[in-house]
Amino acid sequence: ALPQFEIRSWNGCDSIVKVQFDVLTPAVTIQEAGTDFCDSAQTLLEAHASNVREDAVRYQWSYMDSVMSTSSTMWALSDGTYALSIEDTTTGCEASTTYKIDPCVPNIFLPNCITPTRSTNEGPVQNDYFYLDQFVQRFISEVKFMVFARNGEQVYAYEGVKNPMGQFEPMPPFANLPPEMNGRLVLWDGTVKGRIVDGTYTYALWIVSGGQSYLYKGKLIVM
Repeated sequence: ALPQFEIRSWNGCDSIVKVQFDVLTPAVTIQEAGTDFCDSAQTLLEAHASNVREDAVRYQWSYMDSVMSTSSTMWALSDGTYALSIEDTTTGCEASTTYKIDPCVPNIFLPNCITPTRSTNEGPVQNDYFYLDQFVQRFISEVKFMVFARNGEQVYAYEGVKNPMGQFEPMPPFANLPPEMNGRLVLWDGTVKGRIVDGTYTYALWIVSGGQSYLYKGKLIVM
């Protein structure tokens, strides 16, 4: 409700007074305060609210219809559109805005050989698996992976979609992975029907990044 004022002259006589009131509504903007998103696959988003009391602002950040933060800042770990709404708790007035992070084309390293049959003393553990590292995963929203034997038979397949928390669902069916593989998305462990079979295979990897689909094909030696 608008405030009401009663104005009287010093001697009680009537007078006409014109007063102009400017109603200031809350507003909010978003700025990147962290490193460039494509350099580190993350950036800090910072809210700047105006026409509100700083100690009486309620924040709510959303991504893909999920609430991600209720503070004045949040870390963005994926490209896409982030929504921010604020409320002045003293007046109930609200404001909202969005911020879009453009996708980055991922630079993916894919091995041409894995060694799941090696002894535990030979080489890095990650050489035992066909995987996507944690950095690359941040640029990818969907993944589909298939492996074919030399006769054209499909021997393995996986398909996953990233959820708002940055994890792929469903997770690939590999249990008891060594600690060195934490954070890595293991696409294949070199087994066929539960058994490691040495040989040369063909793979096809589809990824979706920033709404664009990319296809990678190649030969993979299991030894």
